[in-house]
Formats: sequence, C-alpha cells, structure tokens
Amino acid sequence: MNPRLCAAPRRERTGATARFAVRTVALALLLLAAGVGTSSARSATGDSCSFSVGLTATPATGPSPLVVQLNATVTAGTPTQFDWSFGDGSFWNSSGAASGAPLHRYATPGQFVATVSVLEASCRATGSVTVVTTPSPLTVSLSASSHTGDPPLTVLFSATISGGTGTYASAFWSFGDGGVGSGLPVSYTYQAAGTFHVVVNVTDSGGHWALADTVVTVRTGSAAGASEWFGIDAWIFEVGAAAAFALAVGAGVLRIARRRPAQRTSSLLPAAENSGGPSSMSEPTRPATHETPGNAAAGVIVEGSTTASELLPQSRASRAGGGERVQLTQRVILHIGAQGRQTADEVGPVALTQAGMARGLEVTQNSLTNVLRRLVAAGVLQQDVRHVSGQPRRLRVYRFTDRGEAVYRDLRSRSRTESTAGQGSSGPGPPTRSG
Repeated sequence: MNPRLCAAPRRERTGATARFAVRTVALALLLLAAGVGTSSARSATGDSCSFSVGLTATPATGPSPLVVQLNATVTAGTPTQFDWSFGDGSFWNSSGAASGAPLHRYATPGQFVATVSVLEASCRATGSVTVVTTPSPLTVSLSASSHTGDPPLTVLFSATISGGTGTYASAFWSFGDGGVGSGLPVSYTYQAAGTFHVVVNVTDSGGHWALADTVVTVRTGSAAGASEWFGIDAWIFEVGAAAAFALAVGAGVLRIARRRPAQRTSSLLPAAENSGGPSSMSEPTRPATHETPGNAAAGVIVEGSTTASELLPQSRASRAGGGERVQLTQRVILHIGAQGRQTADEVGPVALTQAGMARGLEVTQNSLTNVLRRLVAAGVLQQDVRHVSGQPRRLRVYRFTDRGEAVYRDLRSRSRTESTAGQGSSGPGPPTRSG
C-alpha cells in the first residue's frame, strides 16, 4: 500500500480534532459572557430572582426639615422583609403591613440616597431614590427681660434662631444708645433716660443673615417709687411709728424710775411727758439708735417721727449735745445717698461697706447689720461683692435699688422742708398729753 495514501486520513482526523477543541472553548467563553450585567436581584444560591423593586420619594426635594413619603413597589410575589437605609445615618427593618411605605424626616440640608432591600423567600432585590433638601430661611426672634424702667436699667437680651444651615457663626447687638455687644444671651445697662431701638443681627455658617428688633424705654427719675413705697407699704411706717413712740416712752419711764425709786410708775408717766422728756434731764442722752436694740429691731423709716436736724448728717459734737433720738434707718439711707449713685461695675467706696458705714455713723456693726438686712429685704437696698478702693480683697457693698432712690429723694425732700419750717425754734420735745 502506498504510504502517502495512509497518511492523508490521519492528517484529516488531527485537523478535525483541533477544530472541535477551538469551537468548544469559544462556546464556553460565550456562556461566561452571558452572566455579566445581570440583575442584582439574586437568590441565596446565586439564581436570578423573579421580581424587582422600584422606589419613589414624595416630595423628592424641598427645604429642611423635610418629611418624605417613601414608597417601595415590588413587581411580583409577597415580600417578607423590608430593610431600609435612609441615607442620613438612620435605618429601619420591618416586616409589617406598612413596611413598604414609611415616612422619614430629613432634618438638615443635603443630598441623601434612600435604599430598600426586599426579601422574598431566599431572594433579595433592592431599589433606591435620591432626596435633596435645601436650607430653610434663617429666622430670629428677640426677647428682653424688661422693656421699661428707671436708670440705671439692666436688661438681659436673648434670641431664638431657626432655619439656615443649623450652625450659627455670630450674633451682633446694637443697643440703640451707641453701645454694641455680641453673643447669646447678652446683658446691657442703660445709664440715661430715653427710648432705644435694639437690633440683633444673626449670621449662619452659610453666610445667611436675619434681623430682629425691639424697643426699650428708660424713664426719667420721678417720685413714683416713693409714692408706691409710702402708699402700698404704709402699714410698715404705722407699725414703726407706734414702736418708736413706745420705745421712747418706755425709756423715759425707766430713767425716771431709776432716779426716783420711791414714786410709783403710774405717776411718773405724766411727769416725764409734761416735763419735756429725756432731753430736759440734767444727764446728757445719746441718740437711741447708736446701740439701742429696739430701733435696730424696728428697721423701718418712721414718717414724721424726727426733726429735719436729726435726718441730715451731723457732726459727733452736735449729736452729743442732745436733741431728739435719730432714727438709724433714716441716717443709713441719707448716708448712702450722700455717696452718689453707684453702678454695678465700678470700684466701690469704703463708705458703702458695712464697716465704713459703722465708722461714719458711729454705730455698732450689730445694730447696723439688722438695719441693712431689713432694708435689703424691703427692696430699698441691694448688695453685691466687688472691689473696694484701697482694700486688698473684695467686700460687700450696699447701693440703692430703684425703689431706694425714690425713698431717698422723698426723705431728703421732707428733711429740707422740716428744716426750713423749724428754723428759729428751740426744737420740739417728745409727745405731751393735755389735761
């Protein structure tokens, strides 16, 4: 047999085998390429799911805070679980009846991608939607602790801010009298009378700004406070007057009883009254309020119970010479008024400390403490701790309230009137009884 004839079929079989192998590899590559780009909805075994999910948002955009209705639509089957991610850091997983349509509130401006993963049997399909929220308008409202009063008037201002970016860069204040400030809240003191237009300008981190304003009226000084003090609290003065009179009579009876022990007390009272009282005795008497606990305990301003000379500051020598008893409460008020008006932030004088007043009025600190405590409780004085001129540490300093200013003005006016009316007289004595 011809060897060439035998070799030909063998070469044909080898070529056919090679062509078959190439076709097999090409088919495998085509099958592999068919799996790329399939849906992400797949079963736990890797098979494609028979359903898909669509997601909508209503509204999909708007100013924050924005409440959005999300709605997941499943093309087939019965879902058994909804797993939500709202894109703002919050999540919700549920299998209830309303699980496919939740409401969600986006509190801040931004762009958020909401996603839902729906489970049916062993298959999961997902859907997503984008929600965009924009900044709401920046608004500010202003409030003040007081809108009217007498100088010096201290007002605490505050502001309520909403909208904008939610973070605020500054709050700048103009108080209407040339003064300015910044921050929240802020306190400001008006020293003079007038009507002032207060404005606050708030800026957020995005550069947006908003204004709010109000009006503060500072009245001129008047005797309204004194009228209220002597009107509403008139019973204080009535009680004080009765107490002072009783103390004066009791002290006179006691002195006379000590000098004439043989006489009966009932016969001494008319004698003390008709003879001109303690000021007519040969023994010099000191002002009762220097160390008399009774007057300190009374702690009130007795209207009409003393002469003008006793109300005004006097030297030690003139007081030692006699005269009617000085009411310590009135002397304290006149002493404080003589130091001038004090503001809350200036260095206090020594004369307005308790020790300084005790030295200036020549009284003990015990009796002075009682009077000061009652004047503070009555709203005539206020106390604060501040730096004092020439002192190494801060001390308690007393100054008038608005009511105290009015009481001082009224008391000083009455003192001057009584002083003018009493010129040329020898000075009144204690109350006398006729018959």
